[in-house]
Amino acid sequence: MGLGNIARFIKQYWAVGTFPTLSALTIYADWNHTRLWKKKLAEETNLKLSY
Repeated sequence: MGLGNIARFIKQYWAVGTFPTLSALTIYADWNHTRLWKKKLAEETNLKLSY
């Protein structure tokens, strides 16, 4: 496969790899942020209850 063929392949199929990857990364980032927020909230609640 020559360099021209590789460039043509990337130009033709870049969206097939880009959009699912960005979607998965966005979902993971949101899930991770929510998980950390819930963990922090639970720790703060436990600290307040222990007084």
